[in-house]
Amino acid sequence: MVPLAEVYQQQVAPAGIKVNVVMAPADGYWSDVWMVESATVTSWGERPADQILNEAYRSDSSWNETYYANPEFDALLDSARSELDPARRAELYGDAQRMLFEDGGSFVPYNMNGLRVTSAALTNIPADHNDNWVHWELVEKVAH
Repeated sequence: MVPLAEVYQQQVAPAGIKVNVVMAPADGYWSDVWMVESATVTSWGERPADQILNEAYRSDSSWNETYYANPEFDALLDSARSELDPARRAELYGDAQRMLFEDGGSFVPYNMNGLRVTSAALTNIPADHNDNWVHWELVEKVAH
């Protein structure tokens, strides 16, 4: 994250924005820096839209690190959660993401694509990608 912060520092300097990059010890980052200092760097792994939008951006979420508070946004999330039609639900989550893009306080410089390649010779590897971690201790080779 340090090189990322340094590039940001260099890119905003011509606009007169001064960024001080401060290294913080890992053992106190989440209690002493994250959501305490005015700007911090974090990373979020892959999450379904409902989870990330509600955990990181809903007005009353305890992990709302940008302190974004918009009743219209929260209402969109409520509508999406109660929508039974998957296409309409996706549209509502898209509207919420556009609102964050236009009005929110996060800077997302990149997204990482995660690939999982499996073999039919293995069992106990989840087919869906909502499970970010492969439980290697459960993987077994299929006997032929």
